[in-house]
Amino acid sequence: MRTDGELARDGDAFVLRFERDLPHPIEQVWQTITEPKGLEAWFPATVSLELRVGGQVAFANDPDFDVDPELLAFSGEVKELDPQRCFAFTWGTDLLRFELVPTDDGCRLVFTHRLAHRAMVNRTVAGWSVCLDGLSSSLGDEEATPGWRAYYDHYAAAFGDGGWVERDGESTIVRFERLMPACAETVRSTLAVGAPELDPNPGGEVKWQLIPIGETSLLLLTHTITREIDEDAVVDSWDRQLKGLSAALA
Repeated sequence: MRTDGELARDGDAFVLRFERDLPHPIEQVWQTITEPKGLEAWFPATVSLELRVGGQVAFANDPDFDVDPELLAFSGEVKELDPQRCFAFTWGTDLLRFELVPTDDGCRLVFTHRLAHRAMVNRTVAGWSVCLDGLSSSLGDEEATPGWRAYYDHYAAAFGDGGWVERDGESTIVRFERLMPACAETVRSTLAVGAPELDPNPGGEVKWQLIPIGETSLLLLTHTITREIDEDAVVDSWDRQLKGLSAALA
């Protein structure tokens, strides 16, 4: 399992970085990361694009992927293009950047993903790990692919899966992402009957979103509060509630 994902802070954003040596000519790898046919073999959405700076990028996601449309971006823009060296584009508000460096055996791919929310990191780093394994396979490399869950478990342990606090004007936003041991339908039914609540409750708006992952599901919690709170206490309380929910679903 190639656990080469690294996490860094860039101002208010977070950056995931991967570095992989590929025993293939730059020309071949360049086609794989810039041409729709090449992207089709490993990228997590169907892509159509205008290969020029300022060109539009369109993403078509799997219509059977039962997830909140708010979580799926459908458009982007090419931001950098230096043939056989660098290619960068946005996917919604996120920035994806591919850099190729020649090596004696082929080339080195340096891939970064700049994203806004720390809570998204574990699912994102796991997803890109699977995709980059797929990129290597599409080039003809024979590698064992451990799958999303193995990567997720590794990075959740390495990076942590606690809650993260953000601020937006006068609002405080608490975010969690937790893998639940039940399918999305079962989690939805459980939340409909009795969603976890904080005691004491600081008020605000709580939003639940679910991403199906086979027989499990990833639960995304966003709690927006517009008054002064004890942030640590709210995060700790949600952590206990989500652990309780997970145990009840197991």
